[in-house]
Amino acid sequence: MTGKTAGEGQGLFFSSLSYESTGSEYPDDCRLNAVRIDNKLICNPASVSDKILKKAESDGLIIIPVKQGYTKCSVCVVDAGSIITDDESIYKSAANYFDDILYVQKGSIRLSGMNYGFIGGCTGKLGKNKLAFNGRIESHTDSNKIIDFLDKHKIEAVELTDDTLEDIGSIIPVTEIY
Repeated sequence: MTGKTAGEGQGLFFSSLSYESTGSEYPDDCRLNAVRIDNKLICNPASVSDKILKKAESDGLIIIPVKQGYTKCSVCVVDAGSIITDDESIYKSAANYFDDILYVQKGSIRLSGMNYGFIGGCTGKLGKNKLAFNGRIESHTDSNKIIDFLDKHKIEAVELTDDTLEDIGSIIPVTEIY
C-alpha cells in the first residue's frame, strides 16, 4: 500500500478482521482505535485489539507504539508523510517515522460529555489534497499553525459546518476522489 493515506486502505486493513467485542469503558472502548498511514500503524499496543496487531505484523507494517489509547482520535492525517496531533506521546513517538508533524494544543475542540475533543476526531481525508474539518478551523487556538501547515503541504481545508470544531469520532469517507 505504498503511497496511500489513511483513508485509502484502512477499510482493506480492517475488513479481514473478525468481529471483536468492545466495551464502553477505557481501554475496552478503544480496541479499534489505531491509524494506518502508508506502511505504518500508530497505536497503543496495550489497548488496541490483538487481531489488529497480528494483522499489522503479518502485513509487514511498522508499528509505532504510543501511550495514547485514543490514537486515531488524536491524529489528523495530512498526507503519507505528515500528521497533526494534539498528543505529546504521539508527537514524540512518530517523529522518527514522518517527514513533518505539527503539534497543536488541546482544548479547542468540543466533545459531548467530555472536557474537550481531539484533532483526529474532527477531521478526515476527502481526497489526496482535501481534508475535512467538522467546524471552523479558526475556532482552534492554533488555527494559524494548522492553516500554514496545510498550505505547506498543499492541502485544501474543507469546513463542513460553521460551528466550533467538534469531535465526532473521525470523518471516514465512503469514497475518495483522486
